Amino acid sequence: MKSSIIWTIVFLLLFIQLINSEQDLTFSNFVDKFNKKAAKKGFNMGSRLLFIVQISNTVDKLKKKLEAPRKEFMNSKKLRDLLRRIPNDLTVNVFEPAEINARGFIEHSVTSINNSQIVDIPNAGKEVCSEIAVKPPIFYDKVFDNWFKVWDHDPINAEHVREVEKELKDMTIIYESLLNRFNEIMKSVEAAEAGIQYYWKFINREFDRLLKLDRKQPDAAKAKEIMVALQPLLEKIFQQQQLLIQHLGGVKCVLGDYNENRIRWVEFLMSMRESLTADRRTSVHMERIIAFFANLLCGHSDF
Repeated sequence: MKSSIIWTIVFLLLFIQLINSEQDLTFSNFVDKFNKKAAKKGFNMGSRLLFIVQISNTVDKLKKKLEAPRKEFMNSKKLRDLLRRIPNDLTVNVFEPAEINARGFIEHSVTSINNSQIVDIPNAGKEVCSEIAVKPPIFYDKVFDNWFKVWDHDPINAEHVREVEKELKDMTIIYESLLNRFNEIMKSVEAAEAGIQYYWKFINREFDRLLKLDRKQPDAAKAKEIMVALQPLLEKIFQQQQLLIQHLGGVKCVLGDYNENRIRWVEFLMSMRESLTADRRTSVHMERIIAFFANLLCGHSDF
């Protein structure tokens, strides 16, 4: 009878503990928890696991920049004013020997550039920001969640910390490779951004020249001259926008690989994986649960 009451209390405590688990676990929180557990066993991890917290100290700045509203290339009022300065019958060469109406070309080009600027590029940026904001999967991975709940209050094994120290070299090699990829693709992102700004400046200069033409009787020769200058610039800026979208997709891929690896690293740190290359354990061993609650009842829980 007495034994039955004890087990009832144990599993009641387990139920309460599983409900009152971490509500907003971040990788930074987790590393802090691991370091504190290791310190209780005499290990000073210092900053050796900081590579799990974020791929680079530049990601917060990147996220802030990507979340900021992008400036529209041209508003509809200015576009209408520009089109009035272009003679109705003026044409431009797109593909030799084909020619298209100059007004139609400008309208289509500006619309495409605007769409890339305020829709496509921000959408690519949102995907990058989603990867930057990834947290340990306690809300959508039930196995991970249950394992973490027990690990969170379970004293760490000193032998396991020694295993972690042995695996640090392999983890940092993977991390450094990912960081190098991230830094290289970010150079391409910055170059594409600089290219957009470069061509934007020259396009605006030509548009300003166009706006100086008479609205009722625009000078056809000058309009033609400006259109000849504008055509390659508009094509170039659109190309730079597409490169930026492409490179932001590359950043997303690198961050996705990083997130996949750091979730694996966290699973290893909390013994959900026996080693970095081992499969995940799918359930918490009952002896660990019993040991935890035995410690809890004796007042020795590792919080």
